[in-house]
Amino acid sequence: MEALLAAHAEAEAEGDLDRPLLARDPEGDGAVDPADDLLVGHALGPWRLEERIGEGGMGTVYRAHRTDGAYERAVAVKLLRRGTDALARRLAAERRILGRLEHPNIARLYDSGVFDGAPYLVMELVVGEPLVAYAEHRGLSVDERLRLFLQVCDAVAYANHHLVVHRDLKPSNVLVTEDARGRPQVKLLDFGIATLLADDGAALTQAGGAMTPAYAAPEQVRGGTVTTATDVYALGVLLYELLTGRRPYELGGRTARQVERIVCDVEPPRPSQASDPALGRRLRGDLDTVVAKAMAKEPDRRYLSAEALAEDLHRHLDGQPVRARAPSVGYHARKFAARHRVGVLAVVAVVVALAGGMGAALWQGRIAQEERDTAERRFDIAREAAQAMLYDVHDVVADLPGSTPAREVIVRRSLDYLGRLADEAGRDDALRLDLASAYLRVGNVLGNPNDHNLGRLDDARASYRQGLAVLPIAPPESLAISAGRLRGVLYEKLADVTAYRGDPEGALALMDSALVRYRGNADAEPASSEHRLTLAIGHLKHGDYAGNPNFPNAGRPEDALRDYRDMLVLLNGVPETADPNRLLRLRGINFERLGSLHLAQGDPDAALDAYTRSLAIREALAGRDPASTNVRRDVGVAHEKLGEVLRAMGQLEASLTAYEAAVAIYRGLFETDPRNAQARQTLAVGLLHLGDVLGGPPPSLGRRADARGYHAESVALLEPVIEEDPANAQAQALLDEARRALAGVR
Repeated sequence: MEALLAAHAEAEAEGDLDRPLLARDPEGDGAVDPADDLLVGHALGPWRLEERIGEGGMGTVYRAHRTDGAYERAVAVKLLRRGTDALARRLAAERRILGRLEHPNIARLYDSGVFDGAPYLVMELVVGEPLVAYAEHRGLSVDERLRLFLQVCDAVAYANHHLVVHRDLKPSNVLVTEDARGRPQVKLLDFGIATLLADDGAALTQAGGAMTPAYAAPEQVRGGTVTTATDVYALGVLLYELLTGRRPYELGGRTARQVERIVCDVEPPRPSQASDPALGRRLRGDLDTVVAKAMAKEPDRRYLSAEALAEDLHRHLDGQPVRARAPSVGYHARKFAARHRVGVLAVVAVVVALAGGMGAALWQGRIAQEERDTAERRFDIAREAAQAMLYDVHDVVADLPGSTPAREVIVRRSLDYLGRLADEAGRDDALRLDLASAYLRVGNVLGNPNDHNLGRLDDARASYRQGLAVLPIAPPESLAISAGRLRGVLYEKLADVTAYRGDPEGALALMDSALVRYRGNADAEPASSEHRLTLAIGHLKHGDYAGNPNFPNAGRPEDALRDYRDMLVLLNGVPETADPNRLLRLRGINFERLGSLHLAQGDPDAALDAYTRSLAIREALAGRDPASTNVRRDVGVAHEKLGEVLRAMGQLEASLTAYEAAVAIYRGLFETDPRNAQARQTLAVGLLHLGDVLGGPPPSLGRRADARGYHAESVALLEPVIEEDPANAQAQALLDEARRALAGVR
């Protein structure tokens, strides 16, 4: 031991151990050691090395500048361990692929080459602090750490979509810088380098490929197949350490066999268990579950992608149920109540009042029939309570995310109460209007294809017909306007169902009947903004079923164009103060419909102008009413329409961006309200179009493998719609189209 120490001291004095032999020539020809400080000032191709700034298991990093002046900013040059001729060829080929990773959270790869047998890579120079250290030094809260981590997920998802897997995600490869405003910005380093090196066998820390064991997935440790699921696992480990300040496993000093056993077989403590009690309470529940799913031992039990992991973290931050947890009524109810505390309290109060009022009315009616006046008063109270549930409570929750099942309960209970009251009231025309309105709302929840619904067209049609049947044939003058409007709306909803069942001509006939009622009301009360708006919507629907290519239509585009222009005239006659949000939404819809007609008639420039105006209007409305699911869906539709016209104009990358924005919105709406058939069908259509621009028939980007996944997901979403409601001809046509698209990219 003393001799060894003495030899060590002697060698250290000579300085030999200060220079790792990264590229020692095996033939002993005296090749220059590229890790030596003597390389500072030397040129590697067009890059001049200025300063050694770091070392690691893969090699040495230098600050450098380009010698020919073609690139002014400083870069980082990483000299890797000695490679092979095959690696040099791969670097040249893959440089073009990795150079296309243009993402604000990924350090760019600019160039590559070989110096004296050692490959080098030229990358964006990032001056920052490792992710976990940055969070610890600034005492970031859990929510702040999650928002920082979401940038990491976004970068990984982007690269994975471009078929690049990192394989070596760890805190030292995730630096945090700050922009001019002091906002943190994540930068991922070495993206794609690990994949390149592993294929050549260079710079391996384990037999399974380039990796760091503490962050490696079980399949990496075993030497199995590496996929995007491997990056998802590493993200889970990174999130664990970011939240708790410690790694899930301590592998220091372990043998390779011990490391494999721990990583592959041992379940780490949950983040809440690895933290102090105060932090543990914050992490317990959703975050424990999210991390556990990301770090599942089997790849198929993890999140399908970095996007899916990010989506669950977004849902957690928004107070919504995370997909990693098994669905349960209690869990979803707690999340819903936490997000809508005031609204839920109001609903509970009304329900309690309704139950109390209704119970009192029926009980008193049975035991005190001779007290006619008292019974009538209680009858009125019960009716008012039912109306409050049907109109006030239902309409408040109708546009909230995930409210479709709750709406069904509200309208069915209200309908039951009103029906029992009608049996007692006899020929009460006002009560008949309430009953017809209840049937209308039941039909909307069951299967109105233009609203959040349960996907049951035939049941919806039966409910609308019941509503028409209970309406008074000759209502008194005081109820004539209300009865006429309600009859028109029921005809309109029947038209919606009829069109989606594959009969646009029948839908037009029903819309004609609706327009007669709407026009009659508008003529009777010409100063009413409500009547003008209702008539405008009638023309919108008539135009949709006359000739809009995006709806089941009768092939009459000229009639559709006339309807949409009539709609715009009506909207322009409504004062801005009447109902500004509704008015703005209808204008956005009008421009969208005009754009579709222009595109179908071969005028993409006019379509692009109309779609752009529609998107601007809808985004403005989303700023006013961000909680509305209808408004959010409208913004998604506007992006989708832009994607359609941009694809037709050959602007494929811009089209892809627009479709991706639409699908992100649609997916959020569907995951919030999975029983909503409209949300399911809308997402399926968006995925179908996204797949088409990626790899469908020309014009497309030719990325058939990417397209295949989106087309398959579209088919999987549409098949349950048809199983639930075989009468949905629109969904069947979409399913047939999605299946053809999937077959075309296989």
